[in-house]
Amino acid sequence: MGRFLKIALFILAITQTNFILANSMVLYDSLVPFDKNQKNSTFSQSILPQLNQVQRTKQAYTLLQFWASWCHSCAGFMYDLDKISAATQSPYYAISIDNKFIDAKNYLAKHPLYKKHRNRFWFDQQSKLKQSLAITTVPTVIIIDHQGKPIWRTSGHLNSDDLFKLKQLLSNNLDKLTIRD
Repeated sequence: MGRFLKIALFILAITQTNFILANSMVLYDSLVPFDKNQKNSTFSQSILPQLNQVQRTKQAYTLLQFWASWCHSCAGFMYDLDKISAATQSPYYAISIDNKFIDAKNYLAKHPLYKKHRNRFWFDQQSKLKQSLAITTVPTVIIIDHQGKPIWRTSGHLNSDDLFKLKQLLSNNLDKLTIRD
């Protein structure tokens, strides 16, 4: 019975990975924007114009941070990722996995970075993306390619050395990235 369960879980993992790869942008479109002006926009519609601009000169990658209002290190981490995004010209988005939209919205109302970059903040209302990407810890950072395919990830608080390495990866070596956690 144990061997059968392991085989079944392995097959499920492969199936889930194939589903994510085949339907990446569809999964991202389950996200809800916090900014009222984006109500008619989907996540992929918001990021694709940026990706198309970047693709003209190099491969496009997007930085995603999954966060929650109750995560104390997530807020400070947003500022670090904002700086890395600006330095590397990689789009950055913060995705809340809070259970209630109002909790995350109340938190963001006091957040200066939200006031500066409202279009970067999204809510995983149905937890579809969280589940499909197996997000179990916040903060979790995932780098996705222009098709929405995850190519690198890390979970938990990153120290200054980790942030420096992330910046170096985004600046120089994205073609060598592989998923890690």
